[in-house]
Amino acid sequence: MSQQPTVVVFGSGAIGSYVGGCLLAVAPAIESRVLFVARPRLLDAVGQSGLTLKDTQGTDLHFPAATVRELFVSQLTAPVLTQVRYVLVATKLNSNRTVGLELAALPWPPHTVFILLQNSLRAVPLFREGFSLAYPVLPAMVAFGVNWNEHAVFFKSNVTALHLPADPLLAHLAAALHTSPLPTVVDVDLDRTLRTKLLFNIANGPLCALCNVTVDEYLACPELREVLAGVLWEGLTVYRALDLPVTDIGYGNMVLLPFLLTMPAPLFALFLILRSRLKGRRPVTGVATQGYGSMWEDMRQGKVTEIVHITESLLELAPQRSQCPITTVLRDTVLQFHGKPQAKPFQALLTPKQLHRKVFPQGLPWVLYTTKSLLAAVAVG
Repeated sequence: MSQQPTVVVFGSGAIGSYVGGCLLAVAPAIESRVLFVARPRLLDAVGQSGLTLKDTQGTDLHFPAATVRELFVSQLTAPVLTQVRYVLVATKLNSNRTVGLELAALPWPPHTVFILLQNSLRAVPLFREGFSLAYPVLPAMVAFGVNWNEHAVFFKSNVTALHLPADPLLAHLAAALHTSPLPTVVDVDLDRTLRTKLLFNIANGPLCALCNVTVDEYLACPELREVLAGVLWEGLTVYRALDLPVTDIGYGNMVLLPFLLTMPAPLFALFLILRSRLKGRRPVTGVATQGYGSMWEDMRQGKVTEIVHITESLLELAPQRSQCPITTVLRDTVLQFHGKPQAKPFQALLTPKQLHRKVFPQGLPWVLYTTKSLLAAVAVG
């Protein structure tokens, strides 16, 4: 490698490669160099096709293979770490302890800061179980999804931002990202933002994985929208009891969202169209604009998912776990399929109607339910 990296992206999958690629786009101007630690599948794709970044706002950046091939490696070695300033950890949450142990065994410079791109209030404690070194470890929140294909084309699926904590240690990184194609927020209350994102994570992963749908597809399904509304209602009720505020992270006003999700299908479809036009989304070619998510991939491969860590973040806050029956059902249903690889072509493990019946076995009086949802959201909005 001709120059020593100042930023390492450890776990360069969809999110890590997109965030790192955005830094790569402005690297010469900020005197930064980015090194990506990735799996063989991505190393091969970048080696053949280079790295391409796209989004709904018209971003279309391409880094030729000849210029980025050496920036993607399968493992870290001591000689390349002497100038590292930031390490962006973008691995799965349930591997944090193992990743912490691996990174703790390397000789980092004394000024290195570790940032966890894992959308969880539990991320830092889990990482610290393996990473005992006295370096700063900070959380971050990724509000967007990224999908990629075999040609290393990475597509950011919405206009939401990367949230960094308002910490002076990240001032240089935040300044760099502000000049990049990636919207970045320096968040003065990142715990509130992570708490809000948690409610969507509890629903999104299981719904996509169990019903074999993308987020766009499940938002078009009334049964699955009702499950999402139920998760939001449960979470907002728990937060209200503990006087914990939430915020709009780009998905919609939390005061109204549970109510909007239960609107009749034609009205909700109109709402999505209007929202998309207001946010200025543009058509994109060359890559699927929606993926199924990491939980879908893990379940198809028979791997253990992040579902326990995700749901426990809410359940451990609830005064009584019985207050979160929907969250509990989603967790238990995902756990039923752990360790059971799926054969191609992948099929839905449950239909939307089957999942809806598991979540709401007695049915639900929706006039009362949506009223409760709205009242709960107003109370914490």
